[in-house]
Amino acid sequence: MPPVTLPAGAAHILHEAQSEISPEVAADDGDEERESYESAMEADRLVEAADEDQDGDAAAMDVDEDSDSGESHGAAGVDERKGKGKLTADDVHQTVKLASRDVITAQTLSTFQRNWKSFIKFCVANRFLAEGAALDPRDLPAQLPEYICMWIMNTCDDVDIYTGKKKGPKDEPASYSHAQKMRAAMTHQFGREFGLGQQTWSQSELKADKYTGNPSLSTVVSQYMVSLRRRKVSGLPFAPDLRMF
Repeated sequence: MPPVTLPAGAAHILHEAQSEISPEVAADDGDEERESYESAMEADRLVEAADEDQDGDAAAMDVDEDSDSGESHGAAGVDERKGKGKLTADDVHQTVKLASRDVITAQTLSTFQRNWKSFIKFCVANRFLAEGAALDPRDLPAQLPEYICMWIMNTCDDVDIYTGKKKGPKDEPASYSHAQKMRAAMTHQFGREFGLGQQTWSQSELKADKYTGNPSLSTVVSQYMVSLRRRKVSGLPFAPDLRMF
């Protein structure tokens, strides 16, 4: 895919972030995002393990009840249970308990999916991606980290990504916490759904135009996120590029 010229406002914000935030600071931010991703993955594994344990316990209980039934009533007792539900009151209680715990995970996944659809829609609207096209995990655009930054900027930054001017009262930017959630959705999508894990986004040693790893864990995204956080905390407005006016 040929390089895309970024809108002036977004290009200036990214340039300032890369000038302001050192690669070392960006690496620390990447580590924090990676830890958050690992925690989410561990939570998923715990839920899956609990589900497997529950299935195993239920199966073992069925066997025990079949044995007890056979001892009391003979072979006929076993036959009477065939084809019938074998869940006890305790089984039902445990299933409801697990389902309740899964609600949080389901809500988070729903938010991730909603954010992913929003990102794709944004890419199509800005002609980074053709209508109806899909991103290929094996051949992702080199500028994908910039697209992620622009998508977050559009919602959470106080500067218009197209004009470089401060947004008006009607376009109140979302919080830094919201920006973190948007990035987390990208980290999850590329890490788990695309199978790219938590490897840092980097240029391939074999092909100059090919990149590997998770684009949400790139230096570019980390530099932007640190820059955004500092501006949100300080309350200082972003300095526009006067050459654009």
